[in-house]
Amino acid sequence: MNTRALPAIILSVFLASCASTGRKPVSFIPQDTEEDFLNRYWFLVEDTNVEKEYKKLKTSEQRRAFIDRFWLERDPRKTTPENEDKIMYDKRIADVMNERLFTNPSFGGFRFDRNGGYRGDAAHVYLVLGPPRYVEKLTNGIYVTDLMLWVYLDGKDNVLYKFLFYEKNGMGYLVLFRDYFGDLASRLRLLSKTAIFYVDDSQVESIYEELKRMDPQGLFLWAIYEFSPLKYSPDQVLKSPPTAQSIYLASGARILGLPPKPSENLLRFGNNLSMVAGDVRMLPVDGKTRFFFFGRFSDLDWEIFKDRAESKFDLEIKLTNLDTGAKFLFESLVTVAPKSVEILNSNWEKVQLIPLPSARSGVKTYSHEILSLDELPAGRYYASIYIRSIYMNKFNQWEKNFTKE
Repeated sequence: MNTRALPAIILSVFLASCASTGRKPVSFIPQDTEEDFLNRYWFLVEDTNVEKEYKKLKTSEQRRAFIDRFWLERDPRKTTPENEDKIMYDKRIADVMNERLFTNPSFGGFRFDRNGGYRGDAAHVYLVLGPPRYVEKLTNGIYVTDLMLWVYLDGKDNVLYKFLFYEKNGMGYLVLFRDYFGDLASRLRLLSKTAIFYVDDSQVESIYEELKRMDPQGLFLWAIYEFSPLKYSPDQVLKSPPTAQSIYLASGARILGLPPKPSENLLRFGNNLSMVAGDVRMLPVDGKTRFFFFGRFSDLDWEIFKDRAESKFDLEIKLTNLDTGAKFLFESLVTVAPKSVEILNSNWEKVQLIPLPSARSGVKTYSHEILSLDELPAGRYYASIYIRSIYMNKFNQWEKNFTKE
């Protein structure tokens, strides 16, 4: 497994840290037998008809034939004598049984048997997806409970999933963070060491500040904001993997043809390597309040077309009325598009494109209106604003309090 430092173009360096949690060990691993088939491969049959059908079988011959068919459907290469998928899953099972991660310094002494055992959340992720590409731990916080982050990448080093584990309500072992709903404050409350009791707003602020202090790279906040840039949830990803046969049938493949022509568009990357640099501000325009996103062209990632350039972001704004508790959600694709690509090709530091209240003189900047508040009911509001670049998954988050007259 590769647990080297994350490339700067995706994230900053991950640091390994310490101390596993304590729980009564759960060390039993079912054997590869007919009797233990369902228990051994529970992560492949959960929420499917396999268990129901298998329990109907009366004889050993029926069960053996069922198991053979089960693995035949999951054989990715029927031209080879081995079943590569079964070998892969059996190896992961052996890794869990032998506590492979315990001896890896990047995992800081992590043990499956002390974190839910063979059917725990960590084992579930490992059995379905294998070892993470990168791992980080955060322990010994004053306000924040113990955390562990596993990051999975695709073949091009793009982030696929960010599994965040946390010690819930002082249970002594780590469980998977699944609560990607509500605003940032509600998520942070779950990560409090006193989450079993009421966590007031001042404690939420202490949790947020401690996370920023203990994790200056922002990796854990990054994972709290979003599990996957593909809009998956953890439970979707951990569903029993589809069979090789079903994947082929669903693909609709008929004949082989020429590969698609590669895109001729170029990507130009900004100065910032991990965050979307910029600021969200609220400004009056013609007597009405608007949300604006401000920044410098040189800090953005650009897709360069023949005669134009674009920088695109996914945007999510969650608004909570502090007087009534009413919640509002705004989601959009934000596109920053200069009038001419020549603006990007010229000297970055000479021409100011749009005058801004706090822009340095002589620096190219931009502004982009992202939300009008005209239809929002009057009242006091808390706004959580999250933005992510579609090119490199760079992100940023802001919080604003304001009053709508």
